[in-house]
This record gives sequence, C-alpha cells and structure tokens, in this order.
Amino acid sequence: MSNKSYQITENNQVMIQGGEKKVMKKILSVALSTAMAFSMFASVAFGDDALNTQQKFDVLKEKGIFTGYPDGTAGLTKDMTRAEFAKVLVGVLGLEPIEGKASFNDKNYTTTMWATPYIEAVYAAGLMEGKNTTKMIFDFNGKITVQEMAKVLVIAQDLDIPTETDNAASDWAKGYVQAAINSGLVDAKANPKANASRGQLVEVAYSIYLAAQKPAVVSYEVKEDGKVVEFKLANNEVVKVTLDDALKSNVATDVKFTHNNYEYTHSVTWVVTAASKVEKASASNLKQVVVAFDGEVDKATATNTSNYSLSGFTFSNASLSADGKTVTLTIAQTSGTLSQQTEYTLNLKGVKNKDASRTFSQGVKFSPVDTTLPEVSEVVGLGTKAFKVVFSEPVEPTSVQSTSNFQLNGSTVNGYVTYQYPNIAIVTTDLAVGEHELLVRNVKDFANFTLLQETKKFTVAEDTTAPEIVSAVTHDLSKVTIEFNETVKSVGTVYHTSAGKTGVPTVIDNKVVVDFSANH
Repeated sequence: MSNKSYQITENNQVMIQGGEKKVMKKILSVALSTAMAFSMFASVAFGDDALNTQQKFDVLKEKGIFTGYPDGTAGLTKDMTRAEFAKVLVGVLGLEPIEGKASFNDKNYTTTMWATPYIEAVYAAGLMEGKNTTKMIFDFNGKITVQEMAKVLVIAQDLDIPTETDNAASDWAKGYVQAAINSGLVDAKANPKANASRGQLVEVAYSIYLAAQKPAVVSYEVKEDGKVVEFKLANNEVVKVTLDDALKSNVATDVKFTHNNYEYTHSVTWVVTAASKVEKASASNLKQVVVAFDGEVDKATATNTSNYSLSGFTFSNASLSADGKTVTLTIAQTSGTLSQQTEYTLNLKGVKNKDASRTFSQGVKFSPVDTTLPEVSEVVGLGTKAFKVVFSEPVEPTSVQSTSNFQLNGSTVNGYVTYQYPNIAIVTTDLAVGEHELLVRNVKDFANFTLLQETKKFTVAEDTTAPEIVSAVTHDLSKVTIEFNETVKSVGTVYHTSAGKTGVPTVIDNKVVVDFSANH
C-alpha cells in the first residue's frame, strides 16, 4: 500500500481531487480503513460478533453518523441514496459540512436542502463527484452500488488492475471489481451491480468508526535478543508480543498482533550496533581468515591474536574493519598455508562486543575458496627514493622480490625490492618528481595464481617530513604495535626501558609490530 494521494474515480467519471490538504489526508486515511472494512460484503457475518447490525446502527446514530427515519426505524433493508451516503462519509471522516453553497444543478438541490452541506463537503474534499460532471448533476437520490465502492477502494489501495476478469460487473468496473476479488475485498459470488443496503453500509461505517477509535502504536522496544517486542499504544497501554522467530538485527520486519479485538501490523527494526553473534568465517585466499559479526565488536579484544586459534596455524595479525564488524586474521608467514576447500574450525575466546555485553567463545567452521588472481590495488610514491606497491591479497615473497617483475617508465627497476608480508612491496630506487608509470607482472599468490600484467600510474613528490607515531598498542606486554602516520620503509633498533632490552620489529605498511618476548 503506497503512502500517497490518489485520484479517486466513481462510476465511469473521473473525480478530480480538491479541497484542503488536511481534509484529503483524513479521507485517504479512512478510505484505507474502509478498504479493510469492505471485505465484510463477502459474507453474511459482518464485523464485531458482539453486536448485531441494529445495535451498530444505534451506536452510529448516537454519534450522529446515521439518522433514522421519522417512524423511528433504521431502514436497514433499504437501499442507501447518494445523499445519505455523503452524510455518512462526513460523519465517519470528521469532515465539516459546508453551508451556504450549492455546486450542483440537480432539481431541488439548494443551499437549504438537508443533504447539501454534506454533499458539498465530500465534493470539496474530492471524495465524491456527480454522476454527470459536465452538467454538474450529483444525483443525490441515486443509489450506491458495490462496484462503485469497489472502484474507489481499489484506487485508494493502489491495487494492480488485472487484464483478465471473471465477474458480472459493468464493463467499466470489471477490472476494479476483479482486483477487489483477487485481494479478498469482495466475494466472487457477490453481485457487483447490486445496491448496497443501509444495513451493509452500517457494517462498513461501524468498522471505520472502530478503526478511528483504535489506539495507535507510538513506540516499541525490542527485548530478549529480538524474540520479544513491547509496543506502547497511544492510550499508554503496553502490549508484549512474543515472536515465533527472533527478529534479524537491523532489518525492518512487519510484526502482526491483535489487542482488544484490534488487529495491528507494525514495521519493527531491531537496531543493533553492538554485535550479538558471529555471522560467519570465510577465506577467499589461503593466508587470511575473515570473521564477520552482526554488529560492532570491541577493538582491543577483537584485534588480539591470542583470542583466536586455528589448529596447525598461528596468526601474526588481526585487523578490524572501519565499521567495527569484521576482523581479518592473517596467518603468520612461516605458519603454513590453508588448503583449498578443506573444512577448518576457527575458535574464538574472549572477543567482546562493542558495549561489552557479550563475549564470544565458540568455534566457527569455514572452507577456503580462492578463485581470483592477485591484482595491484595501488601504487604510492614514498618521496624520491622509493614507492609502495599494494596487492589485493597476500602474495608469495619470491615472486615479489625479483626486480625483473617491475618496470618503471618502460625500463627494469634499478634498485631493490623489500617484501612486507602479506601484500606489500617497497621498491627502493631514485625517482624524479612528477608522474610515473609502473608495469607489474609474474607476481603470484599463495594459491599459485599469477597476476596478469598490469600497469599503474602514480605521482612522486618530495617527502620533507619525518613519520610520526599515531598510537602504540599492546595486548600482553610482550608485543607492541606502533602505528605511524605514513608508510614505514624500514626500522633500525627498537627497545624499551633501556638500550639492552631490544625487540624484533616487523614492518607492515604504516605499522611496526615489535616482539619483546626475549626481553620481556
């Protein structure tokens, strides 16, 4: 159901919307309620089983929506006129009757006729127009048929009009009636051309009246890991709904429930920023495992390699994605290579979510599948003495360290290559300021797939500033990760406390991991 204004049509005449926007909003809102109530024409048992049609009429009469006949009867079996229908619409929709105006040319249609203010109200609001819009004849004593109502409701519901029909409606109404039948609004056995009786309209109006009394959902709260939703209604009642299946985090889901004989359908989104579960582990290359969570995780515990274990392997690095939901684990360079399409179990222990409300300690199965060739992701000038080549995945060191696999501006590189595991080559050579073109070839990944010959352009500028430390992080005091504001080409001596307590540095782009195990 779309949330927009519709062009309302009646019979075979087009009704052009008019009136104030606030009035049209009321009409459309109740027209949608009418669409739900209209299904009552499909059976004998209408509406609220606790009240019969006469009792419903009495309720509506008390509210001023219906008026009885002078003899005191409700006339439930009589056909309702268009004038009477206009009055019911005004009462149900809460429209203001318009006095002192007579837009139609019907005989005896004057400003003093009892129905004129109601007809003018629905006409001004764009809900009803005349049977003959050219001559401006409203036909206030004419009857309302099922097919006329069906057309209005189908358009209000924005239902698709089928090309194939099987009903006894008039030609102009066949598509509308069929759409109403297909959507369950009208019984296929109903006579579309029959006039709607006052009793039938009482049933529809009563349902609309009840819908207007129905307290709206003003807020909701998702609890118990998405298994329970508590809805707060406009009358301050709280309705607890227990779901058969837990909601999926951050996905809009329609939740249906019934309360005090009112049916509700409300879109609910369980907003989760902190992770509630491990979604999966995967490996698209043979040196890295990617762990995906359904929300954010704590950076300190998520990037601590000691919180992960994989039989037969050790991890040298754990990095967290920018959105805080994905951890990439890099297998140590000397710790072997995963096997294609072999099932492994990655064990997590001590990884916490963002708000520390949950700790993940579990095994997750995965099977590596590497089907892609390595590529050059970027080439970056590092001043006039070196440049950096970043590959799309971990690459085999011997294929990277050969200078013959790099041509700079059409010539073999005159210099040397330093491999930074897992996917970086630092090429040291003299460079002029300006644009250069690099050709890379014969580089292999750990699945033995070879990079296709690739050319990249990059720009070199003078580097006049020393690198600066951005952060230093340690998980167990034996290993420290130092992050710089730019790529680091090499590191000399690193020590803590005194010059004798040195560590073993490993350079990975702009980070230096220093192992102090021997001098802890």
